[in-house]
Amino acid sequence: MRGILHAELSDGSIRSLPCDSVILAVGYKEDNSLYHEVEFDVPEIYLLGDAKKVNNIMYAVWDAFEVANHI
Repeated sequence: MRGILHAELSDGSIRSLPCDSVILAVGYKEDNSLYHEVEFDVPEIYLLGDAKKVNNIMYAVWDAFEVANHI
Protein backbone atom coordinates (compact mmCIF):
# COMPACT_ATOMS: atom_id res chain seq x y z
CA MET A 1 0.00 0.00 0.00
CA ARG A 2 1.78 3.17 -1.18
CA GLY A 3 1.12 6.43 0.63
CA ILE A 4 2.38 9.98 0.95
CA LEU A 5 4.12 11.32 4.04
CA HIS A 6 3.69 15.05 4.62
CA ALA A 7 6.45 16.41 6.88
CA GLU A 8 6.78 19.92 8.24
CA LEU A 9 10.42 20.98 8.21
CA SER A 10 12.07 23.24 10.79
CA ASP A 11 11.80 26.21 8.40
CA GLY A 12 8.00 25.78 8.28
CA SER A 13 7.86 24.38 4.75
CA ILE A 14 6.01 21.14 3.98
CA ARG A 15 7.69 18.29 2.12
CA SER A 16 5.75 15.36 0.66
CA LEU A 17 7.45 12.00 0.24
CA PRO A 18 6.05 8.79 -1.28
CA CYS A 19 6.44 5.86 1.11
CA ASP A 20 5.33 2.35 1.98
CA SER A 21 6.13 2.60 5.70
CA VAL A 22 6.90 5.29 8.24
CA ILE A 23 9.00 4.71 11.36
CA LEU A 24 9.13 7.43 13.98
CA ALA A 25 12.11 7.47 16.34
CA VAL A 26 11.73 10.42 18.71
CA GLY A 27 11.61 11.01 22.44
CA TYR A 28 12.01 8.82 25.51
CA LYS A 29 8.38 8.13 26.32
CA GLU A 30 6.25 5.66 24.44
CA ASP A 31 3.70 7.36 22.24
CA ASN A 32 1.23 4.98 20.67
CA SER A 33 -1.39 7.62 19.83
CA LEU A 34 -0.87 7.21 16.07
CA TYR A 35 -1.33 3.45 16.41
CA HIS A 36 -4.60 3.91 18.29
CA GLU A 37 -5.75 6.54 15.80
CA VAL A 38 -5.42 4.19 12.79
CA GLU A 39 -5.65 0.69 14.33
CA PHE A 40 -9.17 0.11 12.98
CA ASP A 41 -8.48 1.70 9.58
CA VAL A 42 -5.35 -0.27 8.67
CA PRO A 43 -5.97 -3.98 8.00
CA GLU A 44 -2.60 -5.21 9.34
CA ILE A 45 -0.79 -3.04 11.88
CA TYR A 46 1.53 -3.89 14.77
CA LEU A 47 2.57 -1.92 17.84
CA LEU A 48 6.25 -2.50 18.60
CA GLY A 49 9.56 -0.94 19.55
CA ASP A 50 9.54 2.34 21.47
CA ALA A 51 5.87 2.92 20.69
CA LYS A 52 5.14 -0.19 22.74
CA LYS A 53 7.83 0.26 25.43
CA VAL A 54 10.85 2.58 25.42
CA ASN A 55 14.01 0.52 25.58
CA ASN A 56 17.26 0.04 23.64
CA ILE A 57 17.65 -0.78 19.94
CA MET A 58 18.06 -4.50 20.62
CA TYR A 59 14.58 -4.60 22.16
CA ALA A 60 13.11 -2.92 19.08
CA VAL A 61 14.95 -5.27 16.72
CA TRP A 62 13.90 -8.35 18.71
CA ASP A 63 10.30 -7.09 18.92
CA ALA A 64 10.22 -6.57 15.13
CA PHE A 65 11.77 -10.01 14.58
CA GLU A 66 9.11 -11.66 16.74
CA VAL A 67 6.30 -9.91 14.86
CA ALA A 68 7.79 -10.74 11.45
CA ASN A 69 8.40 -14.34 12.49
CA HIS A 70 4.72 -14.83 13.32
CA ILE A 71 3.25 -13.23 10.20
